[in-house]
Amino acid sequence: DYYIQLLQNKIEEIKNIEASTMVYIETSPTNMTGFDFIFEKSDDTLGNVVQTYGIQDKDIHYIGYHIPHPLDRKLYIRVALINEKAPRDAYSKKMIQIMQRIISILEGLKTDYLKALGGA
Repeated sequence: DYYIQLLQNKIEEIKNIEASTMVYIETSPTNMTGFDFIFEKSDDTLGNVVQTYGIQDKDIHYIGYHIPHPLDRKLYIRVALINEKAPRDAYSKKMIQIMQRIISILEGLKTDYLKALGGA
């Protein structure tokens, strides 16, 4: 439940990214065309799960994350889409889709777990 709520909060921040103080998006400072999502007060747990499920998406060319310094508590998730000309909005939508997929998986696991408890 905690992680589902965390992801739902991140989705809301991305939907309102212009007003957000917790999530930012910047053009990736690399030769690769893409964007960096910067999540304040986030850690490897979020980065790892988003990267793991994001790489399975057929529209994603690259997704990776890093934390510049452990005391900074900023998580950078870099995303490059197959369509290099995709607008910034497409990147936000893709990040939301990834997070919604993770929520779906977590809800399914919770349901299965609760069924198993009731059936024991």
